[in-house]
Amino acid sequence: MAKMHYLCDFTLLGEAAEPPRLSYATQMIGAQLEWPETKGEGISVAVLDTGVDLHHPDLKHIAGAADMTGEGVQDKNGHGTWCCGAIAANGKMMGAASECDLYAVKVMKNDGSGEVKHIIAGLKWCLENDIDVISMSLGGPKPSDPEYHQVIKQLYKKGVILVTAAGNYGAMFPSDNTVMYPAVWPECIATIAVDIHKDLAPFSSRGSEAEIGAAGKDVWGLWKGGQYVKVSGTSMATPCLAGAVALLQAKAKFRRGSKMDPDTLRWLLQMYAEDLGAPGRDRKFGFGVFSFGRFDQPDSPGVELKFKVGSTRYWKNGEEKQAHIAPFIKSSRAFLGLRDAGEALDCQVDGSNLPFITVKR
Repeated sequence: MAKMHYLCDFTLLGEAAEPPRLSYATQMIGAQLEWPETKGEGISVAVLDTGVDLHHPDLKHIAGAADMTGEGVQDKNGHGTWCCGAIAANGKMMGAASECDLYAVKVMKNDGSGEVKHIIAGLKWCLENDIDVISMSLGGPKPSDPEYHQVIKQLYKKGVILVTAAGNYGAMFPSDNTVMYPAVWPECIATIAVDIHKDLAPFSSRGSEAEIGAAGKDVWGLWKGGQYVKVSGTSMATPCLAGAVALLQAKAKFRRGSKMDPDTLRWLLQMYAEDLGAPGRDRKFGFGVFSFGRFDQPDSPGVELKFKVGSTRYWKNGEEKQAHIAPFIKSSRAFLGLRDAGEALDCQVDGSNLPFITVKR
């Protein structure tokens, strides 16, 4: 058992052909606030996972992939593709750091299991290829092979930031310390998961090693086969935070001409995290949820409305609806009833106090 690690358990909740452009997890980090200055360019990020869907339209720009398992880099699980997308998607969805140099390093098999020797090989690959940030949404019990921790120490000493999943055993053992390895080790950032309201996700592992939180419940992202799905798990919070780290390093490189060492960057994450639990660091939230700005937007797909001149029929995201009045053209300008437009956008339109009309959502 000690020789094996597994993906941090995740729950597949739904699929969509038209996902939101930005997941609420990306918005909660405030990644878009940094994009006018940088989208992570010049920073190399490796996702150690189940590989990647090389044909996903939102990941055509990835810098490279490597396989340590013998199964090939193509992701037949989906987990690795989701994690890659959270960091660097650039298509229908946008990851937190879409212009970083993203590498998918397959260390976990298609069934979600992974041998420690493959994870070590993946970490060594990162060491040899000058990776700046590593995202690891995997974990297990304390490994018997001391080389695992040794290579992580080497990476940290070299300046590599390791963002790791705390685990998903909080609901089963709420009073116990359930943070998994490698997140337990002091060189790793143990990432916990919160929901859209910044409440601790019930499944999120707890313990003294918990360091920083990010959104990990009901989050949209990429999937194998060019799909988009909504999933939950600390697996989801980890790459979101890794994307934020890539933005911070890119910003440091641009402004100072050099990247931050791991200690300095972690101090910055801790100081700017929103403290959500007991004052200071606590076993549930760590230092809190990091963000470049406070989050106040829901996670919902965009709305596409299609009206036809002269017809009371219209379509909302492809579904046929019925309007009160038909749109018409006058002097080359299109006119549409306010009530129809408001209700189509799920707003309440109140005309009972004419001449005032109120639109609320």
